[in-house]
Amino acid sequence: MQTNQDTFISVNNIILEPTSEEHDAVIAALVESLVSSGRVPASDEAAVKQALAERESKGSTAIGNGLAIPHARLSVVDTVIGAYARLRNGSGFNPLDGGNVQHVFLILSPMDQQATHLQTLTSIARMMKDNETREAISASKDAAEIAAMFASMFDKVCS
Repeated sequence: MQTNQDTFISVNNIILEPTSEEHDAVIAALVESLVSSGRVPASDEAAVKQALAERESKGSTAIGNGLAIPHARLSVVDTVIGAYARLRNGSGFNPLDGGNVQHVFLILSPMDQQATHLQTLTSIARMMKDNETREAISASKDAAEIAAMFASMFDKVCS
């Protein structure tokens, strides 16, 4: 996976216990974090939300094990970027296994990087299959701790 582990998901793009755990509200908050941190231009916020909504309309990106990975490929980003939200009981995501979603990774990739996009999705799914990993993220006290974990985890997954 050709992403920069230091910036793939920055501390500014980690939301712990968002004010609403409703599906669209969580995705909107994650996109807004990418805009407010300068990783997505404000002028492209609506296009990003629309692309994510179109992808979600094709089928749930909640894949089970408490994990959802809303994602889109867009021309407004030039590298793979992400944001993360930790939920208490995210029941609005309609996961394939019928459970609740606790971990939401939002992924945006450039249009011309389909292989990297798919590899990123696969890497996150593989990483989050591990019970100890999910428990460690759930037990983390703050966004900085999670960002450090992600940097280490993505480094291992990417090597």
